[in-house]
Amino acid sequence: MSDYISVDGDRLDTIVYAKYGTLEPIMIVIEANSHILDRSTLSAGVIIKLPEWSAPIKKEEAKTLWN
Repeated sequence: MSDYISVDGDRLDTIVYAKYGTLEPIMIVIEANSHILDRSTLSAGVIIKLPEWSAPIKKEEAKTLWN
């Protein structure tokens, strides 16, 4: 897990997209940061926890050894 320190006007969705390149992990980030759920924009200095996340492998991307 890594930390991000917000700058004035940051939004959680833009932080998540910048970190992961997608909004898919937004729910795990929200769960890790319940202290900011009542804010639409953040003030400077708010510490945001960014859990480790990797995109799930889509079925068509999965490799198999046998057909």
